Amino acid sequence: MNRREFARFAAFGAASVCLPGLSACGGTQSEGTGDPVGGDSPLAPAPGASALVSGSGQRVFVDNGASFELAPLRNGIDVLDAAGDVLARIGDASRVPTRAVGDVSAPVAAAWDADAQRLLVLERGNERIQAFGLTGDPLGVVTAVDAASDLAIDPRNRSLYVAASSTHRIQVFSASGDAVGIVGAFGMDSAGLNGPTSVALSPEGMLHVVNSGDACVKVFGADARFVGSYGASGEAEQRLVGPRTIRFDRAGRAWVADTFAAAVVVFDATGSFLTRIATRLADGRPAAPVALCPRPDGTMYAAVVAAA
Repeated sequence: MNRREFARFAAFGAASVCLPGLSACGGTQSEGTGDPVGGDSPLAPAPGASALVSGSGQRVFVDNGASFELAPLRNGIDVLDAAGDVLARIGDASRVPTRAVGDVSAPVAAAWDADAQRLLVLERGNERIQAFGLTGDPLGVVTAVDAASDLAIDPRNRSLYVAASSTHRIQVFSASGDAVGIVGAFGMDSAGLNGPTSVALSPEGMLHVVNSGDACVKVFGADARFVGSYGASGEAEQRLVGPRTIRFDRAGRAWVADTFAAAVVVFDATGSFLTRIATRLADGRPAAPVALCPRPDGTMYAAVVAAA
């Protein structure tokens, strides 16, 4: 990845990622971690390379086949049908975005709230979360947030988790946008956060946080207490170099976009390494994955750019 691309990712809080496990990012057992994260869950086998599908834009998929493609630098989002054709556009790339409802400024992340049939968009520029309908119609501002880089929805109660990279914490909101708590705080110890860039919830309800400060994934329980971390120890292929995003698939496996290693690394429910999948462009050149999103067919989609 060249310096210009790195600067672009850094501007949106994209630096690295961290996922759950027993050992601290430094590779030592953390105090009071107890049993492995998701230790009672059946372990899914390593996915094949064919389970990873790549494209040039960050996407969010809906069960009916529709999708949304984010364009942070153009301050817009395309609404696509199942064939990938553009049905509508959110935002107006021809002018500077405002804080008006319906405008989006640097949309860096989004998530589909299936229960409410709405797209939640995290705007880095306006420091807020805004909601849109399936066809792109604006539904209003949900809440203000710190300068952030990612969000996740808890399917059990529709709580929102926001990776506030600028303030080194995870903000928690109710489905209606009320602030209900904070997970983590700045620190250089095993439990501390330093530039968190991505969040995801495991099927067991554990919060996995990509922490750019030490390039690992840190895990927090339902009570917001630190459980452990993974991705920083083991053989070379098992360690994360510069992760950016984390997502779970239907089998409960954690997929991490290791941007600076030009690969996607997959871990099981306990944070144990499963496989590393090199990402490439259509012409065979190495590609840096910058975003992930599970697709309705069970595969994982990665947005990629050319890597240095």
